[in-house]
Amino acid sequence: MKKTAQKGSTSFIKRLERIHPHLMLIYMGIIGSSLLFLFLSLLFVVTAVQQPAAINLPKSFAFSTAALLVSSYFAHQYLQHFKNDRASELSHSANALLITGIAFAISQMIGWQELAANGTLFSGKTTGAYLYLLSGLHLAHLVGGLIFTLVQALSARNLKKDAVKALIIFTNPYELVKARMLAVYWHFLDAVWLVLFVVFLILL
Repeated sequence: MKKTAQKGSTSFIKRLERIHPHLMLIYMGIIGSSLLFLFLSLLFVVTAVQQPAAINLPKSFAFSTAALLVSSYFAHQYLQHFKNDRASELSHSANALLITGIAFAISQMIGWQELAANGTLFSGKTTGAYLYLLSGLHLAHLVGGLIFTLVQALSARNLKKDAVKALIIFTNPYELVKARMLAVYWHFLDAVWLVLFVVFLILL
């Protein structure tokens, strides 16, 4: 039993050692951000229970949820196209990911306008304030993802025009790491928002 446990722990450590440092940073950042979202979500739940508020969840939040789900699909496709050396499809997936991400951001801001129009403002330690804080913090994370996606989209567009450059990029292990980083980060954004959206639906 002890030998089996030791072998298991040793193999786990070896797998960790094989992870690229930049990808490991993404994982560590995701863990840290998840803890932050968890803490704020608990505060939101406690506040919503202790101080019930008649808040209508913006309809645009439902659209933004759909947009983010679609964007997560394109993030997955982006990674698969990179693995299969498909320059044209890679560019299309990157552009689609960028567009759906922007659509999410716009619909979130429209949602804030709806909240403000209905009298829900960002002030004090109220349920509405935590609603703004959680959705705003998520949007801030998404903006970082959009910047990274834009860089990757511009790079992917150039690959369609230069077969030699495409060959160099597709055979570069670090470029694959960046594609993985992009996909992992977008799946994280998707998962966090889905949890938040469900919590909002239940408590509001």
